[in-house]
Amino acid sequence: MHQHVSGNGVRRWGREVGRAVFCLLFPSPCRLCGLPLRHARRLPVCLSCLTAAAAPAGLGLPVCRQCGDPVPAPAEDGRCLACRTAPPAYACARAATVYRGAARELILQLKFHGLRPAASFWAQQLEALARALPEFPHLVIPVPLGRQRQRQRGYNQSADIARHLARRLACAYTPGALHRQRETAPQSGLDRAARIRNLDGAFAASARVAGQRVLLIDDVFTTGATAHAAAAALRRAGARQVVVLTAARAALEFAAAPTARAAAGSAA
Repeated sequence: MHQHVSGNGVRRWGREVGRAVFCLLFPSPCRLCGLPLRHARRLPVCLSCLTAAAAPAGLGLPVCRQCGDPVPAPAEDGRCLACRTAPPAYACARAATVYRGAARELILQLKFHGLRPAASFWAQQLEALARALPEFPHLVIPVPLGRQRQRQRGYNQSADIARHLARRLACAYTPGALHRQRETAPQSGLDRAARIRNLDGAFAASARVAGQRVLLIDDVFTTGATAHAAAAALRRAGARQVVVLTAARAALEFAAAPTARAAAGSAA
């Protein structure tokens, strides 16, 4: 008995064979590990590295229901000491994975080396987190870059992720609803208190967000100062709720202790 093979199936098989032959004739390396790719991909990263990058952030530790920091024993309301002492402007912050290893390298390739197809990969990782939210968002908004940094880089990696995620969720993508009012110094190397001072008054939001549930997207959540400052601007403009999703979260050993975060002032 002969099996019927559809024209689409034949074309798909032909494309896969063509990609495999192309990789044999013109081998290119994985952008993370350097090993030759077995298949031609729009995202030139091997399956092993992508699997490692997508490893979930959960490490079996309880986390604060608001900021997502690991806490040995959350309070009755599920929040850490920092969030109870100085509540962030966002309702909840979650990340797809931890900022280390393959995940860190993939984000750096996206951010500084023009590997923009990686944005679609991170959007795919964030989709499940977004769909698990108790209330579905109305708007997807990226954390904006300053004009100078946008010109230098040519794109905003967080906006690329947010655009792909909005398409997956069939949500409105509204990058213009949040902007930077002034340039800020790079956050890397600053402690939490310095980051908060650096971002004071940096963001402003439009009336477009009034009454809306906003999904705020960034690439990395480190101390949460950026998330708090951006969410605060959205809330001042009337946003009903702000939930923060990031591709990765700084490794636990880099995160400030909850008591230190609480002492740093208005926290995120």
